[in-house]
Amino acid sequence: MTSSPGITDQQRASIRRHLEWILASPQFRNSKRYPNLLQHVVERALDGDADLLKERAIGVDVFGREPDYDTNIDHIVRTTAGEVRKRLAQYYQDGNGHAGEMRIDLPAGSYVPLFRWPEMESPADSQPALAAARVRRSRPWWLYAAAAVFILCLAAVVVWRADATTRESTMNRFWAPVWASANPVVLCVGSQSVALSVYGLPDPKLPTYLPPLTDLLSIDDAVTLARLTGFVQANSKPYRILTESQATLSDLRGAPSVLIGGFNNYWTYRFAGELRFSFTGDQSTPHWRYGIMDKRNPSRQDWMMEYEPQSPGLARDYAIITRFIDPTTEQVTVVAGGRTKWGTLAAGEFLTNPSYMARLDPVAPRGWEHRNLQLVIATDVIRGMSGPPSIVASHFW
Repeated sequence: MTSSPGITDQQRASIRRHLEWILASPQFRNSKRYPNLLQHVVERALDGDADLLKERAIGVDVFGREPDYDTNIDHIVRTTAGEVRKRLAQYYQDGNGHAGEMRIDLPAGSYVPLFRWPEMESPADSQPALAAARVRRSRPWWLYAAAAVFILCLAAVVVWRADATTRESTMNRFWAPVWASANPVVLCVGSQSVALSVYGLPDPKLPTYLPPLTDLLSIDDAVTLARLTGFVQANSKPYRILTESQATLSDLRGAPSVLIGGFNNYWTYRFAGELRFSFTGDQSTPHWRYGIMDKRNPSRQDWMMEYEPQSPGLARDYAIITRFIDPTTEQVTVVAGGRTKWGTLAAGEFLTNPSYMARLDPVAPRGWEHRNLQLVIATDVIRGMSGPPSIVASHFW
């Protein structure tokens, strides 16, 4: 790629058209701040006002700050610009044919965009190709046979390696939006007493002499929290752990989050309750009836169950896995919540095991990594333990 020292009218139109494509991409279309900043700096540069692209001026023009605001305290321009740089990098690296396009870059330490066009490749010389063809005609047949055997062996090695790396790349593609944020991940785990107040489901039976325990964690949710914490640590990502009662909207607006738990996590209900797959409870039956609802097929009942205190246990459980950009927080939010504790355990396994995550690729559309997604997974419960998770439904948008 080479930088253009001057911009013609034709190039200016090309830049604006390319900017429209970027702003319509999954990396930008679900946000307000990032597109506003990128469009502002590009238009300023195209108008010849690049010298006005300073932090304070952008804070005033784009984010409505007062002219004398303290940039040492209010970092909105720096934080937003850093996120814009990461999303631009994701746009050009998403494998959807952007490699041959012109580029709009926002160099680190500057708010002046850089416009670059692909270099024109020189046509290949046809003479060496003709000479090579003459040599090929004089080679003995066994040379072709040996080459064919070599190619088959090489193909087998490539397929074997591809199978091993696809699982890892699927994992990376799922979590890439979370790792891309400069802020620590918030791991928000549900507490047992929330289900009653949010869904009207039975509260855990506690001795009458104990006070209400709003932060009571089940051992199974704690295991899922530990599994996801270790996974985040292994990817060198800083994190914070909060219970759902400790977490505030401000906490979740400032960083990507992983919400652990279904009925016992208020934030799962708050953020994901309007999505296609959601948790629901029904008190109109003799027993509490609760489970997972498909809003496109509300008559579906096989993901629902009745609460029976004396029930010997489940044979099969379900969970919802969600990854989406929440419109309230403008942050990537991942949900790992089960209908019961076994579903939550299975969701945690799915999100941290490359072999299970690889099952996403066959059911996902091309470019799924840049879209919001929901999965319903099932797990067989054997002697109180959740078995391997399997995908039974999916939704991408």
